[in-house]
Amino acid sequence: MARIVFVVNQHPTEAFSASVAVETAKHLRKAGHEIVWEKIKPGETMLGAVLRPRGKKKFSERKLTDIEQNINQRILTMLEKNKADLLYDFHATPPENVLWKKKHTGAEHDYSFDGEYHGEQGRTVEVKAYYQSLPKRILRKIEQRMPEVVGTFRMDYFSKVTSPKLTRQAGLTKEEFGKAIAERIQRQIARLAHGESLNTFEYGKIPRRFPKPKPRAHARRR
Repeated sequence: MARIVFVVNQHPTEAFSASVAVETAKHLRKAGHEIVWEKIKPGETMLGAVLRPRGKKKFSERKLTDIEQNINQRILTMLEKNKADLLYDFHATPPENVLWKKKHTGAEHDYSFDGEYHGEQGRTVEVKAYYQSLPKRILRKIEQRMPEVVGTFRMDYFSKVTSPKLTRQAGLTKEEFGKAIAERIQRQIARLAHGESLNTFEYGKIPRRFPKPKPRAHARRR
């Protein structure tokens, strides 16, 4: 059985991906695998660093990049630190992103495994999720502390948060994601057991599960 590291919360605005990781862990534990959690503390993230300090502290693009790179360097050490076989770093991406078009074929998919960032035995797991805007008071605070990023792709990241409700309404559920991703991970474990290397990229779809409409209340008779 495998010892597996799950990394969550590098980007707090992608919280739906953490709930998918929890569902995935349930299936893998039932199969006898061990899950080790590595949760990035909110204050250590880009968003946390911007929102938490008191006063009028400003953040440059370079400072934000340094924060992100420091986290990525830490993730690279987590496999060895935990004496684990595999590492999965969970993230979410909105449906309009080009990530969801398979290279060469253009076919749509709902989740992906990317092996470009975390070494031979580490994978970034991206799940498709729908987003909603952060409250205006938070957006104002971000704009005040990061004037450099207003109007850039970075502001787009800071201005939205995953919405479990909207994602579920689109038929994408954490339960189906968890089941499909756990099955894919178990296939990857089997590949390693046979001395095979993991694919750099893998994609998959999940069955859509749309919520049942609530029954309409009958109008009261006068």
